[in-house]
Amino acid sequence: MADTERAPESTAPRPELWAPRISVAVALLLALAYAFSGPGLDDFCLDDAWIHLAYAKSLRLGDGLSYNPGDWETGFSSPLWLLLLAAWPTEPEPVVAVQLLGALLHAATAGLASAIALDLISARATVARPLPAMSVALLAGILCATSPTLLQGASSGMEIPLTAALLLACLRASLREQWLVAGVLGFLVELARPEALACLLGFAVVLGASRRKPWAFVSVLGAALALASWVLYCLAVSGWPWPNTAYVKTTVGQQAGLGPGLDYLVSQVLIWEPWVVGIGGLALLLAALWTELSGRGVLERAPAVKHERRFEIVALLAGWLAGMLGVAISRPLDPGILFYQARYFAIFAAIPPIILAMGVARTHRVLSLVLVIPVALVTGLAIPTTARIQHAQERGVALLHGDPARYVARELPRDAVIAVEGAGAMRYRTPRTMTIVDVVGLNDAAIAHAVDDNARACVLIEREPGYFVLPDHIAAALSQVFELRVIADFVDPEWAQIEEPREVRVLLLEVVGVRQRWAQRCGRTDSSI
Repeated sequence: MADTERAPESTAPRPELWAPRISVAVALLLALAYAFSGPGLDDFCLDDAWIHLAYAKSLRLGDGLSYNPGDWETGFSSPLWLLLLAAWPTEPEPVVAVQLLGALLHAATAGLASAIALDLISARATVARPLPAMSVALLAGILCATSPTLLQGASSGMEIPLTAALLLACLRASLREQWLVAGVLGFLVELARPEALACLLGFAVVLGASRRKPWAFVSVLGAALALASWVLYCLAVSGWPWPNTAYVKTTVGQQAGLGPGLDYLVSQVLIWEPWVVGIGGLALLLAALWTELSGRGVLERAPAVKHERRFEIVALLAGWLAGMLGVAISRPLDPGILFYQARYFAIFAAIPPIILAMGVARTHRVLSLVLVIPVALVTGLAIPTTARIQHAQERGVALLHGDPARYVARELPRDAVIAVEGAGAMRYRTPRTMTIVDVVGLNDAAIAHAVDDNARACVLIEREPGYFVLPDHIAAALSQVFELRVIADFVDPEWAQIEEPREVRVLLLEVVGVRQRWAQRCGRTDSSI
């Protein structure tokens, strides 16, 4: 039998088929242990998770995609995650339910990573030179399951695990040439997170060129259709093509571009990836890439087969690079901010484990073990470190968002108008009869699109807030516009959303009135609220 001849199909059970199932089980157990081993603060590490829950609550109660009942706004960035939360049982306290959903999606991501690796390694094995399919597929799944980035994403309450799972499912459908499925999944993953389009495009360019099949771009077309639908929705609701969040985050003084993006990518994203810090991971990635580009990954099979299979690993790497660079270039990023901004890159974190596992297939057994051990050691150190930081972030959200929201719901009039910075927990936990206004415009298009700070102040005056819940530095600025009286304060002594934690204080303030000069500037005849 020639070297190039593939092993005949067998009806006997294939033990390597257990690799994705084992990966699912390991990932689920790890995600549950990671999420529920903390101090039990009953909160997420980002207040943004509560924003999606607030919109999902409105949808479930029959108020549509509104923030306050009846005021349709575009204050969310993941329509599919919102819809899933609306269907998922989250009442009365959603943290445990949403983290369970994240754990299930994380398990699906690990299983898909293992399945893709199994498909790739099976396509490269021959009778004369079999490859360790079980080991490769299991390694891909376990590396994905133990990724600190993906574990934090799974318990964050955000759309990260949903996007990561859908992205891998879409890539696998394209590799298997299930084009209709790939198109549908491309549509869905784009509605989960818009940055997915860059990844799908980079992947499709290489895959389509290597296989000479334009159908490889079906997933990109599906994603483009989803993006167009989202743009049309935003135009219909707010008159602007992107959600409010896109405009607000470009006015906070941070710079977007290749230089700042790469700086953030290195300092706050790649440094948390065990396969990067554990040098063996980079060696395995290079081994997989070299094998693929040299043609040795397909052995000496027939030329047609070699051409068809040669660039799949390269396509995965191209998709990962396109996604990461797309985020780095398009978003304003601050190197001092941790997960709040690193989450945008996390949706692509399940792709490198597949490539690394393929590197093991063409590395000597002893050498591959030597290369994998440092990655495993760094992973073992990184998971508890990531968990510790995340629990500190959860404590901050509980102290600065959850506690003020509970206080407001308990102490203030049920028809109060409250202006806040960080409008997730406040909207979710307060009575629906209260009106919540976001002072930076995340959930208020008029504030988000005001031309300058003076115009924003005038829009805020028009909203006639009776109370503010604000960090002290924002409260100090708005005290020039409003006469304010402190009712209560809330303190996190070590706010952990930044690289060097510091004390942050949030104040609950009653509005006594509008200062006369601002009332005149904004065209009000009465300075009372």
